[in-house]
Amino acid sequence: MHNEIRHNLQDSSCAGEGGGIDVQTATAVIRDNDIRDNAASSGGGIAFDLSDGIISDNLLIRNSAEVGGALRLVPIDGKHVTVSGNTLLDNRATTDATAVHLIPMPDD
Repeated sequence: MHNEIRHNLQDSSCAGEGGGIDVQTATAVIRDNDIRDNAASSGGGIAFDLSDGIISDNLLIRNSAEVGGALRLVPIDGKHVTVSGNTLLDNRATTDATAVHLIPMPDD
């Protein structure tokens, strides 16, 4: 199965996370998708926050955000996300992390 998630835009009045996909406090597998031409304030292609899961074998092209043009990952509170085999091309961020913005886990 192959999916395309494209041409999504959140305006400034929205929460602004995950222009293509926004995963919040869930378990998800995001695999074999074309995620392109999306925009958000953070995580232009995918925002993956406080969630467990896998992000693999996706093509993320020309997504944009203030931070995390392609991906924004927040794996805190014991959550784990595996990211592998993805292709990230021509993603943009205006403030920080053109490709991947990772919020590190605090020290225990």
